[in-house]
Amino acid sequence: MNTDTAGLVVPLWCGFFNETLDTLPEYSQKLLNVIRAEYFTWPWNRVYDFLEFVPRNDENLEKDVFMEFCNKVLEEKKSAYRFVSGLITPITDEVEVESIETAIKRASPLSGVKAHIREALAKLSDRDKPDYRNSIKESISAVEALLQTIAGKPNAKFSTALNAVGQKIQLHKALAEALSHLYGYTSNEKGIRHGMHEELSQTFGGAKFMLALCTAFVNYLIIRCGERGIALTENQKR
Repeated sequence: MNTDTAGLVVPLWCGFFNETLDTLPEYSQKLLNVIRAEYFTWPWNRVYDFLEFVPRNDENLEKDVFMEFCNKVLEEKKSAYRFVSGLITPITDEVEVESIETAIKRASPLSGVKAHIREALAKLSDRDKPDYRNSIKESISAVEALLQTIAGKPNAKFSTALNAVGQKIQLHKALAEALSHLYGYTSNEKGIRHGMHEELSQTFGGAKFMLALCTAFVNYLIIRCGERGIALTENQKR
């Protein structure tokens, strides 16, 4: 077995093809022949599942290079999908992609914020059963978690945390009001968090809009904290 592929073949054979270890082909070329024979029979979503599986399971692969190459090919083929933070997602706008990936990187020390963004992206990107409503909930929850962290009030209501953050980082009143209205829209009696808002929660466009907008807010708030000399940690003190 080629040492360059040895780290991938077992998870690929057992984890992706759901075959037993004792039936693993002895030679890598034989395995490649099996993959090639099946690859061209797969539906489109299975192909994307395969592309996602490879960088997650190949320890020898330069993941960023692989995903960048895939995105180049996807763009050339006019695909409506791109790799975004390790997931093949139905977002192609370069500004939106950059906003999401940057927010995930900037939120790395803040596991709660990062988890909400990744979950919002995952629910939006699910090719079998996308969950737009809960993707929106996760997006706004990322903003809420960040506000609570900056304020040093992990259990505070959105409005309480927002007021504290506004004073702490001198957040412009218009931006604070925009955040408040955004949260209010998802939280009213017909909103996302307490019910089903047909105009937004049932559509891909609505979920993508909220993810892009919320990650933009996350990026702005983290940058603003940096400008004010506030080092963000999970256990932010008041």
